[in-house]
Formats: sequence, C-alpha cells, structure tokens
Amino acid sequence: MYNDELKSKIASYLEHKKHIVIVQGDNPDADSLASSLALEELLFKQDIDTTMYCSIDVAQYLRYLEGWDRVTNQLPSKFDGWILVDCEYLRLLDNVKASGDLPILISKPLMIMDHHDSPSDIDFAEVLLNDPKCGATGQVIHNVAKLMGWEVSLRASEMMVVSILADTLGFNGEFMNGNSSPLRTVADLVDGGVKLGELNERRVRQFQISPEIFRYKSDLMQRVEFHYDNKIATLDIPHDEIKEFSMDYNPTVVLDETRNIAGLTVTIGFKSYERAGKVYRITGRVRCGFGYRFARDLASHFKDGGGHPYAAGFKIEGQDLNLTEIKKEAITKAIELINEVDLAV
Repeated sequence: MYNDELKSKIASYLEHKKHIVIVQGDNPDADSLASSLALEELLFKQDIDTTMYCSIDVAQYLRYLEGWDRVTNQLPSKFDGWILVDCEYLRLLDNVKASGDLPILISKPLMIMDHHDSPSDIDFAEVLLNDPKCGATGQVIHNVAKLMGWEVSLRASEMMVVSILADTLGFNGEFMNGNSSPLRTVADLVDGGVKLGELNERRVRQFQISPEIFRYKSDLMQRVEFHYDNKIATLDIPHDEIKEFSMDYNPTVVLDETRNIAGLTVTIGFKSYERAGKVYRITGRVRCGFGYRFARDLASHFKDGGGHPYAAGFKIEGQDLNLTEIKKEAITKAIELINEVDLAV
C-alpha cells in the first residue's frame, strides 16, 4: 500500500497547495483530534498552512491535548483542499452538512486518511487512504510521513502515539491479536524521543472525573439492562443527559467496562436525540465481549452502520423514532449473530 504509486498521488495532491483544512467527523474521539494535531504539525513543516475544523466543540475530556483550542467550526475564507481524518463516510458529516459548510468543502480536492474496515460512501476523493491494518489513523499518518520522507517533530510523534494508545485501548484491544504493527510504530516513535511513560500518564489522567460525573457514571451502571440469559447488555442515554454531560464525559465508556462481565457477548448503547419533543436521531455504539468479533456485522444491519469487528456504531434518522422498536431489532440481530458464532465453535 505504501508504495511509489501512493507517494506520487499524495505528492500530486499536495502540490501547489498553500492552505488545507483538516476535517474531523461529527463524533470525534482522541484518535481524530490527535491525528489532526499530528497532521497540522507535519504539513507546517511542508510550508502548508492548515485549519483544523470540527462541526462540534471539542469535548472537555479531550482538552488535555495541547492545541485543541485551535480546532474551529469556521471554514477559512480561502483554502485549496481538505483532508478528512479518522472518517471516510459522508453520513458522519451530517453536522457539517447542517452548518452549510459541506458544499464548500466538496468543491475542493479531498484526501482521506482513515483505518476503519468498512467501504467508504465517498467516491470523489482524489486520494483515499484507508489502512485497516493500522490500529489508529495516527499510525496511518506515521506511515505516510515515512513514505514521503517528511521531517517528524517530537510534537507530531507524541500526537501519533496518543492516537494509537487511544484506539488500541492502550494496546489492550482485541485488534492487537496477531498485529504487532501498532507496537512497532510506537517503538519507532519512542526511539525518536517520545517519552511513553510521561505521555501515557497524561493520557490516563484525563479519565479523572468530578464527583458529579462519578455519581452519573454510577447511575449509568445501574441502568444497564441484560437480555438473552445475560449475554446481551443495553444502555439507553436520553437527550437531556447528552446535553448535560457529553462535553465532560463520554458515557459510552461504560460500554467498555461491561466487557468485564462474565458471559457477556455484546453491549449496545443507544443515544436518543430530540427535536420539538420527538426523537429524530438514534445512534448506537456496539462493543463485543472477549472472544466475540461481530460488532461491525451488528452495526451494519442498520443503514448507516460500520466500524471494527470488536467496536462499531450506527445511526438512524427519522421523523419520530421509536427507541423500543429499534432496541428490539438490535437485540434480535445480536441473538442471531451470537447463535452463528456458537454454532461455528
């Protein structure tokens, strides 16, 4: 993948560009932000100005990353192209579309850098670089920097490491089974000067929460529902809680903790968004328990679903959505997938 053909495509894309917008999707995480910060630094060394763009405010729990405050929801008056990081789906740019900025972006040349193992619904990118063998988009960016022979500063290296640590769950995700490339990339960056212990301490420290959030987290844990002989767990997060807590805490973290429940195969978290008292959007987050890898298959059952085998998501939109029916459909599909796995064993 990282060959002379790709090198030529990237060089051609960047040629004569003076200002590039680095775009994150509608629901950015640590990989999205850290990758953007790394790419900003790398392009600066290539004498290319950048604007880091995101349609929503950076969440509080990501603001430990120096440079987060340079992310804006305003496009510059002039730019030559845009790079979409950690995302390759138009369906994850709905907030950008609602802002009126998407047509402006689409009018400019696009390059995509991502690592999700799902087909892109974008067919107009000049360069589509999606490497599912990478543990994070930051690793993709590292590989591109090596391919292009770019100078990689300590700052850029640190952001690449943050990206990889975040999306591999600190090298604990099932993605690491049989895949040493994220470890090799981080080792390369550590050899280049990154102090992994200090960096990881700063990363882990961001998980500290206030007493109010601690009590909210306890409430979320109490509300987890179990189905199908405790093999399936679900969690509902209503619109008022999203408004109150989403900037300070990512409630889907609770989904990852349910993986420690013995016998659990999958957890599905549902977020409901309301307008004029009616639910117009439901997003789902799927996390598989240890030994199960059908999260993407479950998410893909819904129209706008996809992701990784162990962690995936979906989005449903409509006029007046019924959470009960959607939850029932998701549970039914989960049971089907569990039975398929059990029969194959």
